[in-house]
Amino acid sequence: MFFVTLLEAMFMYKRIIMAVACVLFSLLAMLAVIITDLKDQDYPHSIDVENRLSFDFSKSNLSIDEGFELLTKLGARWDIGLVKIASDLVNKNNNKVFITLNNEGLPDEFTWFNENDKGEVVDKGRLENSYPDKTFLFSNGNL
Repeated sequence: MFFVTLLEAMFMYKRIIMAVACVLFSLLAMLAVIITDLKDQDYPHSIDVENRLSFDFSKSNLSIDEGFELLTKLGARWDIGLVKIASDLVNKNNNKVFITLNNEGLPDEFTWFNENDKGEVVDKGRLENSYPDKTFLFSNGNL
């Protein structure tokens, strides 16, 4: 009788361990999904972005046009696709536009961050009244 209860206790112990392992694995899988979505918010993977760099031309003697020209030349020289994120002021919606400086082969439109947001890739003509400051993304991850 004692041996039977001991076997039942061992099986119950294994069931508890199995249940705890399943719960922990489920939590780990959910955490992986959340981290992937948050990473995609910073770096849209559908256009191969893996890095970003911030520029500050406020203390520079360069004009706005010279700043953009310098960034365009550096992007072409180092073979990196510089892309600036900005709000879409032309269509007056909440979408983001990704403005390319070197006109590399990016799609015209893509989805990112849990496939709910749409990003539109436009040329550098949208930067006419902008400063070359803020954050630029590297669209091919060479750095």
